[in-house]
Amino acid sequence: MADLSEVKETLVKLANRISDLQQSSEASNNSGVCRKCRDLLKNLRRVDVDELESQLKQTTLDDDDDEVMFKTPMHKTIPVTQTPLDVMVFSPSAVSELSQMKDPNITPRERLNVFLASRDVSPIRTAMNTSWHAAADRTKRHYLRKAWQVIHATLEEIAPDNSEELLRAVQEGSMGGESD
Repeated sequence: MADLSEVKETLVKLANRISDLQQSSEASNNSGVCRKCRDLLKNLRRVDVDELESQLKQTTLDDDDDEVMFKTPMHKTIPVTQTPLDVMVFSPSAVSELSQMKDPNITPRERLNVFLASRDVSPIRTAMNTSWHAAADRTKRHYLRKAWQVIHATLEEIAPDNSEELLRAVQEGSMGGESD
């Protein structure tokens, strides 16, 4: 954070530059300043550096001030019930995700999109309705990219520190076809 002298120096330079521009625009119409800017400069009020400095000092907070204590009257207090810690710590998005997951009308794709949103991955907007062989190259690239994002998000969830190794194992079929 800049100290007061640096801020003051910057303000002085800025005020002087504005003043110079105002004077040059008043002195000549051929000053290199366009008409629109010249009109704006005329409407700017003259800046008094001392006034700016005094305003800056008034708005600057001192770290040396004594701490101020605020007390709420007893009749204004709100009782808080004791709850387990894991219930107290939550995020609003997690609550909405949980409520969406319990809704029986939500499609599997919508559930997947909730998961993807929690991993900062864009949602799946459409399903591929054409055959892979009939699809255009651009369409194939889109669905390959989306599949890659979903796979990596899922592997990161399953094995946060070993997702690449897990992907290699899945690709190699190293478990010999076993499944859960």
